Amino acid sequence: MQLLSIPSSILPVVSPTQPVDQATRPCRVVVIDDDWAVGQAFAWALEDMNCQVIAASHVADALAQIRRRGFVPDAVIVDYHLDGEMSGLKAIHLLRRLLGPGIPGVIITGDISVNELVEPAAENIRWLYKPVGYSTLAAMVSEFVSAMNRSQVAADH
Repeated sequence: MQLLSIPSSILPVVSPTQPVDQATRPCRVVVIDDDWAVGQAFAWALEDMNCQVIAASHVADALAQIRRRGFVPDAVIVDYHLDGEMSGLKAIHLLRRLLGPGIPGVIITGDISVNELVEPAAENIRWLYKPVGYSTLAAMVSEFVSAMNRSQVAADH
């Protein structure tokens, strides 16, 4: 059996806790990070919170998995610096154009000098600096679940 060794300096800060309360169904989250280890760490933390997760290194891979699984995300968490010319902000815009404009977006970055991050707040996009703690991630998932449940109640009436 081979074990995967991931340097702790690149991982988000996570620690086990109680799963996030999800009254109706698990929250569905797409995670896109071109650093596989970081994306996988976020996916594992989200799965620990009983979320259904698609983790991908590129937007095209995320879209392929979404189509293959018939997955409609409740939120998208994207690294700011992706390979090529695609930024996290552009990735969220593209996913919203294809999947629906109301999907909450979160940009995660370790780069505190990014000027483009001023814009997302006006677009219902949150941003966080790495490392992201488990409790911060859990709080965001709780917000996603609350919004998801409010939308479901509104749709039922």
